[in-house]
Amino acid sequence: MDGANFEAMATKEVTQSDIRDWLIEKVAETLKCSPEDIGLEEPFTSLGLDSLSMLMLTGDLAAWLGRDLQATLLLKHPTIEEVAELMARSEPGDLELQMPSPSRERPLPATLAQERLLRHANLPPGLDANLVNPRFVIRGALDLNALRGALAEMVRRHEMLRTTFGVHAGSYVQIVHPTGSVVVEEVDWTTDVALQSEDQMLTRARQMVMKPMDVGVLPLFHTSIIKVAEQDYRVMLVFHHLLCDADALRVFFAELTRLYSALCKGYPPALEPLEWQLADFAVWERDWLRRDAAPYQERLAWWREYWHAPPPIPRFPFVLKEPLSAVASSASTRHAFVALDIARQSELLARQSKCTLYTLFFAAFSSYLLGHIPEREVAIGTYVSDRKRMAAGGLLGMFVSMVPVRVKSPPDSTFREFVQRVRLELDQVSLRRELPFEEVTEHLRGAGKEVPEVLVLFQHMHLPGDALSLEGTQTTRWLEHGQRLETSGLSFSTVSARDELAVWVSFDGSLYDAAEVEGFLNGFVAYLGALMSEPDQKLTREKPVEVSGWDSLFGPG
Repeated sequence: MDGANFEAMATKEVTQSDIRDWLIEKVAETLKCSPEDIGLEEPFTSLGLDSLSMLMLTGDLAAWLGRDLQATLLLKHPTIEEVAELMARSEPGDLELQMPSPSRERPLPATLAQERLLRHANLPPGLDANLVNPRFVIRGALDLNALRGALAEMVRRHEMLRTTFGVHAGSYVQIVHPTGSVVVEEVDWTTDVALQSEDQMLTRARQMVMKPMDVGVLPLFHTSIIKVAEQDYRVMLVFHHLLCDADALRVFFAELTRLYSALCKGYPPALEPLEWQLADFAVWERDWLRRDAAPYQERLAWWREYWHAPPPIPRFPFVLKEPLSAVASSASTRHAFVALDIARQSELLARQSKCTLYTLFFAAFSSYLLGHIPEREVAIGTYVSDRKRMAAGGLLGMFVSMVPVRVKSPPDSTFREFVQRVRLELDQVSLRRELPFEEVTEHLRGAGKEVPEVLVLFQHMHLPGDALSLEGTQTTRWLEHGQRLETSGLSFSTVSARDELAVWVSFDGSLYDAAEVEGFLNGFVAYLGALMSEPDQKLTREKPVEVSGWDSLFGPG
């Protein structure tokens, strides 16, 4: 799209795709490279833009959109995909929200995403095991005093780390405590001869720290520092899921790294003050999305039309012919690794298609699933985040919710073409994702309408290799082979890390045949490779050819 067309579009509504294309062209023009070399999920700084270039790009974007934008926009939302989504979903004025000033002396509402988790927690009273456990191997001169001080500053800085949850007047609420102690357990395993391997250490460490929490009692975040040898540590961070999602962890690690570095050098902690806390956002969100307000009504009307005739219930090929109804649900996982050359081809195809890896893999999974069920359309659940607003970008907390997406069999198209259709579908859904699926189904039932059945979930996760970097140490993630991805029912995930791409499936063993699920997963990995190698071949509904060597591909969860 040339500059004249872009200028002409500034006077009318632009879509997320329009903004994405504009940013790709502008960044490529600035860097004097091909648009195909621009990654949607690669930070602007990694692409090669400096602070002045980002400031100028923000000014150009503001002029093109005819909107006032904060100078720090590209710093707070550092990728093309994030900025495009943010601009498409927001109205002028939305990015400078009017912050409420609720008193912390009374219970405040939980966010809508937190409420979804609280519905499944044992409230009140009870213990909940929905925990997040990032863990690291740290080798070198770790300054324990600096680490303790940095963790204490994080608790002081983020109200979320000193917040508990409960039910008040029939609603789920959060209670912000004025102070909170940092809980750091230090353990010495240097003389424990029973621990001979990393697997043994990790098993014991998880048994030690992964204990259900009472969400109504502090702390809901704690740290264990395990010394296994001189200058050799294992650090276990444990959060209740209410306190963090994947983006919150990125915020946490980035700030902890800066605080630790300052304290190691004897400087006082010096992070920019937080303008908002999660409780402020929750109060704003509840007011903005109240049932009599336009945002709520507009989204509800769209979703009701979207689900006016839900897809039929999918008949998976791996359902047990006689489900083990007398047996409690049995969570099982399997995984397979994707060849590195296929992973590289995926990244290239995503750049060529001007889409994210998430969109690419979602399209691949959808196509594969539709080729293995008799139905021509299916509802697939996926997880989306609502932290794209400026106010939420630097906060800890849970912002992720599940939204279902309806996908139809591709009518005589290539995979490359199918990706574009899926991208548009995901864009449309993401623009209305603030309204919880539970609200939509409640209204559908109240109107006597069919409710969509979501029996399968798909998500893509990226595990950055350098999430935490403590000065003077070598810090790497501590991941066991076959890490479990907590879920229920049936969930497929593509997981990318440095020089690695894996596909995971988590399923209920009382409903689904494990051997058949493994075969299905095996076939998907082969199918993914074929799509990446030849994306311009026509898609068919025929079952892909099975691949030999199953035992070498799979590991137990």
